[in-house]
Amino acid sequence: MAVIHDAWHSKTGAAQCREHKKPPSKAHGYGLRWQVRWRDANGVQQKRSYAKKGDAEDKKKAVESALIRGQLTDPKVTFKEYAEKWRASQPHRPTTVEVVGNSFEKHAYPAFGSRRLISITQSDIQSWAVSLPVAPSTARRILSNVGPVFSAAVRDGIIGRSPCQGIRLPQPPHREIVPTSASQVRALAASLPARLALLPVLLAGTGVRPGECFGLRVADVDSVTRTVTVRQQRQGGVDAPLKTARSHRVIPVPKSLLDAVAAHVEVFPSKDGYVFSDAKGQPLDEHRFRHVWHRAVKAAGLPKGTRIHDLRHTYASALIAAGATPVTVARRLGDSVITTMRVYAHCWPTDDDQTRLAVDAFLSAPQVP
Repeated sequence: MAVIHDAWHSKTGAAQCREHKKPPSKAHGYGLRWQVRWRDANGVQQKRSYAKKGDAEDKKKAVESALIRGQLTDPKVTFKEYAEKWRASQPHRPTTVEVVGNSFEKHAYPAFGSRRLISITQSDIQSWAVSLPVAPSTARRILSNVGPVFSAAVRDGIIGRSPCQGIRLPQPPHREIVPTSASQVRALAASLPARLALLPVLLAGTGVRPGECFGLRVADVDSVTRTVTVRQQRQGGVDAPLKTARSHRVIPVPKSLLDAVAAHVEVFPSKDGYVFSDAKGQPLDEHRFRHVWHRAVKAAGLPKGTRIHDLRHTYASALIAAGATPVTVARRLGDSVITTMRVYAHCWPTDDDQTRLAVDAFLSAPQVP
């Protein structure tokens, strides 16, 4: 085998090209080849062979350019190896760590975890994504968890383009929000243990997310300003940052709800000042509360599959029915206006009659010659 003659200097990290003095004979089944050798960012020697010297020269230039930019890494790295390093460097919240981990361990790694990262194509991802044995919405979430790994590989110079770009998935079925009624909220409260009876009332009365509700402290409830301040959430047994910057908010609440909170904490105090706690005074989180919730849903006669999160929809629907604007609803929920409209647009009253009158006035206007 022969390589291009060009001295290699280990101190500079330049690519090596050297001509073999005795090229292999064609009788052995191959002719003259040109080889480029270099060491990647991890110090591991790499090499590529080419039939044409010009192709080898082009590779040499590309390698040297990548080495200068510090973008060259081991092309033999597998998806799982790279993904694990990526996961360890991410500032994920506890629940995000769990969700991303499940996406990788249950779906991505069995499919292509052992494959070299550079060998995975868009067709591979497309076939994998559409064959996932989950609902369309879940498939989208799994793809959204895997995509950032390939995007990071692009930034690191391992691959030129993310194979997750342009992937098409089935659209999830349209699901309109059906808010829980006031009578159902009361039925849930009656079906829960006494120390948790306030929970559905507080969720429906503030619109906070379940994690935000469990992270709520007594000090966050102000009877003077009649507000509840959302500062943190409780996830995975620890206090965690809120979902987004918008999640930090102050929610106005009625006196009746404040009185209910005051009565609750007087009877069920928490060691650490949380509004909700278990029988030992320890704080709760959604995971520990889930089995209690399912029993309460069944006992209250609510539809199977009713979620804790559905009480957030109850709050939003109540604001909309009272005439609140999309901006107001978004602020109270800690969401963007775009997200609020996407989820709740059908809840706002329609202007059908106004539309009919406007079109009729236009069509019946006198014709100007």
